[in-house]
Amino acid sequence: MYEETVEHFDAWELGEPLGWAPENISGFVPCTTRFMKDESTGELLGLFSFRHRLHERHERFEGHLGYSVRPSARRMGHATALLCGALDFANGLGLGQIVVTCAPTNQGSARTIENCGGVLRDQYYLEEQSTDVNRYWVPVSS
Repeated sequence: MYEETVEHFDAWELGEPLGWAPENISGFVPCTTRFMKDESTGELLGLFSFRHRLHERHERFEGHLGYSVRPSARRMGHATALLCGALDFANGLGLGQIVVTCAPTNQGSARTIENCGGVLRDQYYLEEQSTDVNRYWVPVSS
């Protein structure tokens, strides 16, 4: 199972079709996923998935980046570390800024984004998802 998972992430990063997805999946873009683990226990703390480029749906709703921290590991700086790691990754791709989104009610994520230099670009209601969205520009340092 581990080998299959690694192969899945490797293919996703290269932009290759995934076995479970139709080959003509609309808007598929290469995506890199990185995991954060506790060095002393080996436990998974969180992860980020970084889209190498955006199409219209990503630009509007998902942005370049999705990140998550395990509930028991929240409020310890891990989200900031994940976002900083994603910004380093974006720098390696030559990007000057990235788009990051969150729900207006997710104050922790909004604080993390703003603490990493994110500037609120706009707020809007995304009808197809029936949700409100905050969209940020986050500068990538070189």
